[in-house]
Amino acid sequence: PEVAFPIRFYERRDYTDESREVTLSGLMVRLEEDRRENLEEEFKNPPSSTLTASGQRMKASIYVFKKDKETTFKNDAGIIFTIKGQTHGALSKSFFSRNNVGMGYLANSILIILDCTEFDGRSREDLFMNSRDRLRSGNLKSEIELQLEDLVKNHPGLRMLKERRKREAIQNKIQDDKPLADVINKIFKKSPSLSKLF
Repeated sequence: PEVAFPIRFYERRDYTDESREVTLSGLMVRLEEDRRENLEEEFKNPPSSTLTASGQRMKASIYVFKKDKETTFKNDAGIIFTIKGQTHGALSKSFFSRNNVGMGYLANSILIILDCTEFDGRSREDLFMNSRDRLRSGNLKSEIELQLEDLVKNHPGLRMLKERRKREAIQNKIQDDKPLADVINKIFKKSPSLSKLF
């Protein structure tokens, strides 16, 4: 049926921006655009590795953010599983604090994108749930986690950066404790009885 009058749509919502257009960029695009300012120097060209679990090949790309720069790019996710660029599941950043991984100092900063596009249909069904909010437990997931643990634990760049962050954390702790030590020394100097007691 024909419409006898023209239909017009108007934007009535209150915007503070002058433009009515919004550009939505995917995580990968944003990472590419902003990596110089947000990624650690050694990871500006994110290293990648090919992993195999249960005969299924995956490409793991490792991004490491400068301290406190990760919040605009990631939430609790530490490892994102993708198929053709779309997220199908994730592991929490707590993965990096596991004893078998030992990257607690970098847990907030590491993001691994695991491209599972080459998985066959059966393996996709074994690993991914329709809701895309979590992964299915099972042998395939366990094998992938073992591969990732080994990759992260033994990655030379991550190990060096972990040691640097650890030194910085210790240095900051010492600096935080110094004012307290100065106050205690002043108290001891003013009170000979306390000085003798300790």
